[in-house]
Amino acid sequence: MSTAIEFNSSKMMMAESTQINSADWSYIKDTIGLDQLRSVFSGKDLVGLLNWSEVAHSTGIWAGLLEEVQPFTGTGIEKPIGLVALSDCSKKTRSQLLEALELLDGFSHYWNVVLSLNRNESTLVYDALLRNPKETPTIGKIAAVIHDALGIGKVVVHHPAEACCYDVDGVTQCSTPQLSNPKLLTGTGDNFNTGFCTAMLLEMNTAQALAMGHRLTTHYIVHGESPHFISLF
Repeated sequence: MSTAIEFNSSKMMMAESTQINSADWSYIKDTIGLDQLRSVFSGKDLVGLLNWSEVAHSTGIWAGLLEEVQPFTGTGIEKPIGLVALSDCSKKTRSQLLEALELLDGFSHYWNVVLSLNRNESTLVYDALLRNPKETPTIGKIAAVIHDALGIGKVVVHHPAEACCYDVDGVTQCSTPQLSNPKLLTGTGDNFNTGFCTAMLLEMNTAQALAMGHRLTTHYIVHGESPHFISLF
């Protein structure tokens, strides 16, 4: 839980994270139990690993899931969608970021991994992978480089006025008018991800998924709340 204070050109996030930052993998598996964790991650159409940068022991938790949970969840006919969102990783070191990204290949054995990044996050990941890039690339180029480096299913890069997805079929892009005088901005990335994943669950194509992400984001920015499912259609 956090409190966001928005200004015209910036925002401030305030959160009490003492308890959650003391929860490492040993604490989680001892408290919840491996059997329950394996049940939680079994038989799902969509799973998510979110807010990596905001939880102190995220990388260790991811590694624990890969070693002690995922191999025991069973395999269905199709892999579930695995949404990964790093959150603002500007305070993490390059080595910390790369350590987390390297685990995504492991999750790809169990999930169709979708790495979703906003403008700042995509730049940080791109820079970490290439180390001192000599160009200012388009979002399509950023998504392609990250996708090829990590070997995951999809890389989505979303900006306020445009978004793209790179996968085995290449790059798909979608644009939308940028809105002035927004009612609320904190949480737009979460709403975009919700729209994108909803479309994937409905078996829409990639272009439709990007459009759905923008549709939810636009509604959220204008109205200051997430839409009900029925209002999307």
